[in-house]
Amino acid sequence: TIGTERQIEIAARGAGSASRSHARARMTLTQSLLSSAEAPQALPTWMPAEQDALQPYEDILFQGESLHLIEQVLNCDAAGLWAILALQGKPEDWAQSGLDTEWNVAAPLLDAIFQSAIVWSSEQLGQRCLPSRLRHLHVHAKVAHDARVWLQLSCYERHGQVLHMRAFVYDETGTLLWSVPTFEMVADAGLKVPFGQNRLPPLAAQDVTL
Repeated sequence: TIGTERQIEIAARGAGSASRSHARARMTLTQSLLSSAEAPQALPTWMPAEQDALQPYEDILFQGESLHLIEQVLNCDAAGLWAILALQGKPEDWAQSGLDTEWNVAAPLLDAIFQSAIVWSSEQLGQRCLPSRLRHLHVHAKVAHDARVWLQLSCYERHGQVLHMRAFVYDETGTLLWSVPTFEMVADAGLKVPFGQNRLPPLAAQDVTL
């Protein structure tokens, strides 16, 4: 415990005696964050999707329906994008054990941020990307498992194939819910082919063994 803050170390390890660390994080619990006091953000207006509007799950992403979390990309340019996210999925839908009944840090929202980063890099760089590092994530308010939220994402720096990005998530009133001041994605032109394999071909009769 540091002052009014409490820090918790978290690690995800593989099973077995020689378990390997897959991810590590430090969670800081505090009464308030200065940035949560910001005035509500002016949100872009939702518009009915045009017939030729960007279709992330048809053109870019490989996720199945349970992870179709991007409802609409409102705009996408060199600076970043705005998108409306429609979250779905409770902890029990992600793991059979080991998770609480409600999200403390909503995994679908984090996944939707990464998906949106892939959409941006595909549209602006012609390359898909994958997350490589999450430096900070500030949770200003709890997000319901079926919330509809606005995402503002930007790429503020690029070193080679490493994209330095930030994201802010707002509710429909423009109140800040999450802020991700910095995270990294690695762009790779070679990801286009595996990302495009989002439909399994039908099995031929001779391939089925009973």
